[in-house]
Amino acid sequence: MTVAQFNLENLRAIGFNIDFSVTDRPNETSDKRMMFDISNTVHFAHPMALLEGWCPNGSDNSKTNPNGMWQNDEFDSLCTVLRTTTDVEKARSAFRRMLEIIEYEDPGFIVLHQNAILYGKRANISWKPSAIFAMPFGPGAIHVQQ
Repeated sequence: MTVAQFNLENLRAIGFNIDFSVTDRPNETSDKRMMFDISNTVHFAHPMALLEGWCPNGSDNSKTNPNGMWQNDEFDSLCTVLRTTTDVEKARSAFRRMLEIIEYEDPGFIVLHQNAILYGKRANISWKPSAIFAMPFGPGAIHVQQ
């Protein structure tokens, strides 16, 4: 709720006229409201897992799904590259371009906020955090120096 109010005021400050109301049953306001929570804190081994819904035959692609809400031809062609290539650099390049398209050039979603992961430890503890939310405390992961 706080994030929604913050974003609402930012949008109003730049000239948007927005009616904001809180409801107990958000899906009753409109079945085509194009707003939903795709929050996840999961680590995906392949970037396609994050964007699959917006690709052809995905639930959000309006070209292949009558109930979809977004579509971009260049993005769709990059989906094919990301789904099929085994070349790591081609996959990185395609994923990078897909994010530029869907987040900035032709927005298919808006990132409201991202989680920050902060850790603190004593100087005599040798430990490196993972890039994901999992805390690697397994055997051999932590060493305490005397």
